[in-house]
Amino acid sequence: ARRRPPHPRPESAVPPMGPGEAFATELEHCIRETAAVVSRTAPQWADRCETPSNKTAFQARHLQGTVGPLYNRYGFGAALWCAFYASAMPHGWPYDYMAPGQFGYSAFMCPETSGGRACTGREQLDKHESEGVPYHGAQKGTYNVEMASPSCALCSRLRSRLGPPPFVVKNPVESDARYVRMRKQWVNQWDVHAFGEWFASAVWPAQRDDPAPFIATIAKYRITNGESLHGFLWGSLGLLGETFPADDPVDWVAKACDSSFRYDAARVSAESNWECAHGAGHGFTSFYRDAMKSVHACQRGELEARFRVSAEKGGRRLTGNDMNLWRQICGSGVWHTAFNSLTVPTLHELATRGKSSDQDVSTFICGGRLGCPVGEGGSDEAGARLRFV
Repeated sequence: ARRRPPHPRPESAVPPMGPGEAFATELEHCIRETAAVVSRTAPQWADRCETPSNKTAFQARHLQGTVGPLYNRYGFGAALWCAFYASAMPHGWPYDYMAPGQFGYSAFMCPETSGGRACTGREQLDKHESEGVPYHGAQKGTYNVEMASPSCALCSRLRSRLGPPPFVVKNPVESDARYVRMRKQWVNQWDVHAFGEWFASAVWPAQRDDPAPFIATIAKYRITNGESLHGFLWGSLGLLGETFPADDPVDWVAKACDSSFRYDAARVSAESNWECAHGAGHGFTSFYRDAMKSVHACQRGELEARFRVSAEKGGRRLTGNDMNLWRQICGSGVWHTAFNSLTVPTLHELATRGKSSDQDVSTFICGGRLGCPVGEGGSDEAGARLRFV
């Protein structure tokens, strides 16, 4: 008798991925794709001769193809986790070079890695993975905000597939002597500022009339020390200045930053408040393209009136010292933007005059003017770039 051919295995015998598994797979794909973009474009963004402002704008444009589709499908948290995991920070990841344990992967994204929450290792992915779970970490009592982080199951899945962040692909300049020297002098190469700037363009012009819901989302998915917030503020105000130059950026900042006077648990003037103030200074400069107009915007009385009401809603009392500090930090954001825009010809001009210190840069850009930072380190990355020249 003739033997019958074996029956082909039906496609249904291969179990389909559940929604949690599907999301985790897409997130991993996004991280790998973003890391590949970071690597491929390293000759451009890792060159310290490029201004930091142009570098970040370059990076933001290149995020659209990777985090954009994930954001469209799953929202802000998923897109941020992808961008954060693939960011190429060379020293003390994450952010341990300035605030050990306060920000980054072990503090906010996956706090079980520092004992901040208990995971059994047996958790399963579920259909709500893209939304995150309520944050339970060491920083929970620091903020009056319901925050979210990836679940234990998702964090475990990413670590098993990618290791802890940053997930970095070998790039064409990592062994180049010139780039190695540049990298040793400054830690910020590809961080989360670019994601914030990308997010501003991705949702524009929805935030034109009311940025508050977007600020609340950024606060909910906090990971860094305000990088995504900074980028969102300067990206949004830059777009506002380009497309609606008759709008008042002070009114926009009042709406964006008023909640920051209620976010910090310890006192009205603390980290959330300071980061919004600094980002506002960046943003005013993006709108006005003029440092002194921007510094004076930081001083406008309408801001204090709006912030005072906001603080009172949260049971707080806003003092004159709180507002003085806000104005000072806002001004530092203005001058920070000016330092980040210094071109190589300008740096050469300074070098020919025998200038080489951070204070030399500050004096050249803003010496004696309102809000100008004083002392070593005040010019941020510009001093190191000047010394390269």
